[in-house]
Amino acid sequence: KVLEQPMGLSLWGIDEPLEYAPSKVEELLSGKIRPDQIELTPRLQEVSDIICESGREKLIIYSPYVKSLEVIKRCILKEPCSMLIGGCNVTSELERFRSEENRILLMSSAGEEGHNLQIASLMLVLSKPYNPAKLSQLFGRIERKGQSHPMTFYELRSPSLIEARINKILEKKEKLSEKVLAKRVME
Repeated sequence: KVLEQPMGLSLWGIDEPLEYAPSKVEELLSGKIRPDQIELTPRLQEVSDIICESGREKLIIYSPYVKSLEVIKRCILKEPCSMLIGGCNVTSELERFRSEENRILLMSSAGEEGHNLQIASLMLVLSKPYNPAKLSQLFGRIERKGQSHPMTFYELRSPSLIEARINKILEKKEKLSEKVLAKRVME
């Protein structure tokens, strides 16, 4: 499902990655301001809605930007979650995710490859990888043998010109990649 509505590329509703967003992010992450002092942007509200609507199903939220995941954890989540990011203890985070009380995994690029996460049936992609193979790997985390539930992939997009151009380029790259792979199979 591609969810497209007026919202910026970042969680703060501006057309730049969260890493370059206003100092509000740093104030939140350092504890200078509380999550309840922040008004949710349309993108954060959409993330919140998807989390609420997912019920008790296991959900993976992906972003290459760790700060985006930290903002979601602090501003939106009212329940325990696991974080699969660089430098974490992968084994313990995945064990926590597989447990009964933990249904949400916040995952950065560190989790794109090599993990069997078919326990989840939902994936929310906040920022699509620029490489079609990485996107395929990402979806492959839950689209695996042993998956017993229907899968839903959410992708948040805004109708901004910048994001429209990026998505057009990514679609061209994906089609080209498919043609090259199909040609190799034929040979």
